[in-house]
Amino acid sequence: MPKKKILILYTNVGQGHKKIAFNIASVLQTEDNEVVLKNILEVQRGFLSEQGTKVYLSILRNIPWLWSFFYLNKTFISATRPFRRFVAKFNSGKIKKILAEDNYDVVICTQVTASSILSYLKKTNYYKNKFVITFSDYHLHSFWVFDNADLFCANIEEQKREMVGMGYDPKKIIVSGMTLKPKEEINRDETRKKFGLQENEKVILVFGGSLGYGFGIDTINSVLKVCDKVLVVCGNNNVLHQTLISNYATNDKIKIFGFVDNIQEIYSIVDLAVSKPGGLSTAECLQWGIPMVCNSCMPGQEELNFKFLLNKNLIIDGTKNIEKVITEELSTGEFAKSLKSNPEVQKIVGEGTRIREAIKFL
Repeated sequence: MPKKKILILYTNVGQGHKKIAFNIASVLQTEDNEVVLKNILEVQRGFLSEQGTKVYLSILRNIPWLWSFFYLNKTFISATRPFRRFVAKFNSGKIKKILAEDNYDVVICTQVTASSILSYLKKTNYYKNKFVITFSDYHLHSFWVFDNADLFCANIEEQKREMVGMGYDPKKIIVSGMTLKPKEEINRDETRKKFGLQENEKVILVFGGSLGYGFGIDTINSVLKVCDKVLVVCGNNNVLHQTLISNYATNDKIKIFGFVDNIQEIYSIVDLAVSKPGGLSTAECLQWGIPMVCNSCMPGQEELNFKFLLNKNLIIDGTKNIEKVITEELSTGEFAKSLKSNPEVQKIVGEGTRIREAIKFL
């Protein structure tokens, strides 16, 4: 039997969609499958693509309430939804060329830009094989779903229920959790020594996703007051990285990193994390049993993530008094204990088995 050829399309505005795509690829890359990954922003590289990304990031940094309005306002969403087809048609040229290079049996889209193009190409019969959509957050946005997708990989049962309520066939929806890399076997004591940490030190990780959003000097100073060591990961935010290096050059309680490719090592040595409620980063912390304190949210998607995760007792609310909640958790470890018995954890932490089986029989 010939191998099933699978194309995964993602975007790297932030690393979440990209990492999920690579996680799914690692799950599907078996002797039965041939998997190819493509960054939609590289494929569509050009003036409009680059400017669109800059505008999006500028809004997040400077007028976040506007993005929240765009993302959450139902009237605005309904008014703009019909334009998806026009934009997808305009952006479809280079994707057509990729599809023409090989006869892909399945195309998996981990972000809405790619999904809209594939939906358009399927409606026009340019692409006739299987079309799969995955999600990266803990809510459902109507812009993410297209009625001609052959399979939806939902992260949580609530997403499936909402899609069924919208009229989507439940047989086309699996609840797979957030697909993560397997948890590595890491020696905590040896890794702490590698990072220059003492065995009994209380260590906190502060990070804001690959863009380095969600924290600043005020947050770091608060965290420094209530623990022994702080590890700060700035991701791709080079300006923040250099600013923090300058500000804390003489402080031996803090270690500052840019983008890291050994995040599992860092997870293995920390007692608590301070971050925003990004879909992937939250799932990774839950996989490692790390209590996460969320003291800020990116507008739109993370506002909804925050509400869901807090309701399921999967994160700690740090928006009011971050020093108090960190001090209490480091002292008692109660939240970490609760995660071990919280059934919602295993619903979110996906190992990829369901996606592998669903693609196999698609």
